[in-house]
Amino acid sequence: MTKSQKVSKMVILKSLPNGVTMKTITLKTDDTFFDKVTILAKHLHMSKSELIRKSVVEYENHMKKQALKKQIKEASMRVRMSNSKITKDFDNTNFDGLTDV
Repeated sequence: MTKSQKVSKMVILKSLPNGVTMKTITLKTDDTFFDKVTILAKHLHMSKSELIRKSVVEYENHMKKQALKKQIKEASMRVRMSNSKITKDFDNTNFDGLTDV
């Protein structure tokens, strides 16, 4: 590693008081998106970095909820199909031999 690469690395890695090391991500975007992020960050009184970090966490939570909903729906459909079969079997035996009574 050259001296300039080491310096770059020192600039990129920032240590917070609690010992957490922050790393830099470069994001290429158009002016419209950049302006939206800037305006929203100012409105929420946070840095653009904090806004993007929180947004990624929220998106991850959203995706986890979507996956859980899908699992619940699939389980519900399996139970519904099973109950439908049980109900049909019960209906078939409900009057079995009892029509003449």
